[in-house]
Amino acid sequence: MKTMISMAALCLSSALAYGKALPVAPDTCSDDISLVSYCTTLEAGTFSGPIQLKFFLVVPKEEYTNHNQIAGRYLDFFSWPSYGENAGADNINFRRSDEMAPIEDEEGRTIYRHYGDYQIKAPVVQWFDVRYVTHNREVEAYEGAEYSIEFEVQSEGEQEVPEGVEPLVGSVGIINQTGSFHVQDCSKSELCGDGEYLVMYETTVAPEIEILPKVAGGAIQRVIENIMIGMYLI
Repeated sequence: MKTMISMAALCLSSALAYGKALPVAPDTCSDDISLVSYCTTLEAGTFSGPIQLKFFLVVPKEEYTNHNQIAGRYLDFFSWPSYGENAGADNINFRRSDEMAPIEDEEGRTIYRHYGDYQIKAPVVQWFDVRYVTHNREVEAYEGAEYSIEFEVQSEGEQEVPEGVEPLVGSVGIINQTGSFHVQDCSKSELCGDGEYLVMYETTVAPEIEILPKVAGGAIQRVIENIMIGMYLI
């Protein structure tokens, strides 16, 4: 099962690499952004299938003068626990969040590696464990974006982990996860104004927990929202 989903994820990764299409926000997103500066969409099957989530957030250029500053906060993986705390999150319990040394792929592109070890609170199962290494690869900016990253949880084989950490084979709690992160100047978007940047995060994830996808998706959505809100708005 895990191999089949990994093959599907490879197809998605290939589409990301060559399609270069930015996430599309729903019609209701502009209203949410005008009220709280962000919006989220969640798609999940009723009984099975992966969870698809998109998150859009607006930040002022007065605080973030360029896309590198915005991306820098996202890539500061050591600070992810404090981002959650900033947002008052009570649905995630970080044990570790480490920024491992960057590496390069075969094309010379930088890969920022994130080691994460935490628990997520969800209905029915209460808390479930998540442990993984994510590769965040800098790519040519998608059309209309200032900056783009594609990411993928390393779900197969023995993983390199921080010193002193228990060995990790594949991933724990996540069968597979892929996605992308982008920064767009709001002069190119209808969701925000010229004095702002639009941050976009989209992901497709298949968790290991055996509960309904919409239930698991709601738990994952709240975690991502809290981290991203604490990252940029608080």
